[in-house]
Amino acid sequence: MDEINEMFYGVCGAQEKNAGDFQMKLDGVYYPLNDNISWLTTWMEEMRQYITKIQTQHAAEATTPTSIDKYHSTSIDEDFPHSNPMRSQPDSYTREEIDQLVEEIYNTLETT
Repeated sequence: MDEINEMFYGVCGAQEKNAGDFQMKLDGVYYPLNDNISWLTTWMEEMRQYITKIQTQHAAEATTPTSIDKYHSTSIDEDFPHSNPMRSQPDSYTREEIDQLVEEIYNTLETT
């Protein structure tokens, strides 16, 4: 009978050790994976907020009427816009204007 008890407790002890080893291996996979999923979830939420912000800005720009006086001085005391080359530069460009400027830069670089 003592032999049977010894074998039984030996099997139970081995099973507990295997369960502990399995749990360590599981933790070794679970926690890094969980950390990565948490990081990705945070990153995706930040990207969603960033995209929403860009879309809101784009929608606001699309609904803002363009004034023909946008780059003209409103004061008679200021210099004319063409007297200072930097003053004649617009504050912002349309996508088409940027594409055209980039194309001109590349063309200039190719000919240089």
